[in-house]
Amino acid sequence: MEPQKREEGPKVEEMKKEEGAKIEEGLKVEEVKKGEPQKEATQPTVIKEIHHHHHYKRGFSVFRLALGLFVILIGLSFLASSFGWSWSIGFDAWKLWPVFVILIGLSMVSRGSAVSSIMGAVVAVAVVAFVALGVFGMGSHQTSVSQGTNPIIAGAVAADVHIATGASSLTVKGTSDTTFFNRVESNSADLVVDSHLVGTTQDVTYSLNQRNWEWFSFKNLLEVHVPDTLPTNLTIDGGAMTSNIDLTDVKASRVAIHTGASHLDLVFGDTVESSVATIDAGASSIHVTLPKAVGVHLTLDTGATSKTLTDFNQTGDKQYTSTNYDTAAHKIDCTIKAGASSITVDWR
Repeated sequence: MEPQKREEGPKVEEMKKEEGAKIEEGLKVEEVKKGEPQKEATQPTVIKEIHHHHHYKRGFSVFRLALGLFVILIGLSFLASSFGWSWSIGFDAWKLWPVFVILIGLSMVSRGSAVSSIMGAVVAVAVVAFVALGVFGMGSHQTSVSQGTNPIIAGAVAADVHIATGASSLTVKGTSDTTFFNRVESNSADLVVDSHLVGTTQDVTYSLNQRNWEWFSFKNLLEVHVPDTLPTNLTIDGGAMTSNIDLTDVKASRVAIHTGASHLDLVFGDTVESSVATIDAGASSIHVTLPKAVGVHLTLDTGATSKTLTDFNQTGDKQYTSTNYDTAAHKIDCTIKAGASSITVDWR
């Protein structure tokens, strides 16, 4: 039995050595693991977008400047036309094509220094001004004065007078003559008169026709006299104008005045039993004078307005009646429509 134990002894020693080696190897592995640097937590990938903002800045251009000036000029012309200043281009527009070549050349030259840009701008403005003078006829034109008469046509028992004028100074009054009288003083327009009989009414029309464009020394003075023997309907169509309408001696049964921004002095008479008056104006200064013998019903349909109404009572919204209306032998029904205005109604 002992020999067997001795044989097993070496085996046990070997097993112990192997086991010790494994334990030693495990310790080394642990030490290695402990000595390794700890891995950081994985961070999510962030993608940053970079936006490039391109600020486009236009440089100075003579061509754009000249084109803008042309557009402004045309706009001003249409604005003036809306106020009654009729205009037309008495010029062959196709002849202007070299101007655009000049402007393109100026635009190319002005792309350098600031000095060249300024010089190009000055030349461009001068070119536009020169063209405007040629196209629109701006400048100093000689003032012409003319006058004429139109007799009362046989068979006429009433008159219908229509005055169509643009921007002007207009005077209308009565006359004891048996003729219609007119006088015009203008440096830009001609007066056209038409008089004919419609039934028993004499239809008389006065119109100012623009013959050239005048900006800086504009003058249109028109004066019309109406016979005091004919009951008359008076219609005035005008632009921005100054009007002095004296109907003291005119048998005005109906009056209609249509104007733009204006200054209007209107004097009524008491030569007819009743009459109707309508004033339709823009931003205006309106002064109406009435005889004491007339009773007035007044309607005001206006914007921001300064009102001075002497001896009137307000009888409703926009309605006013003179204090003598019920007892007056002659009556006027007057309606005033206007923008921002100054309105004065008083007596003489």
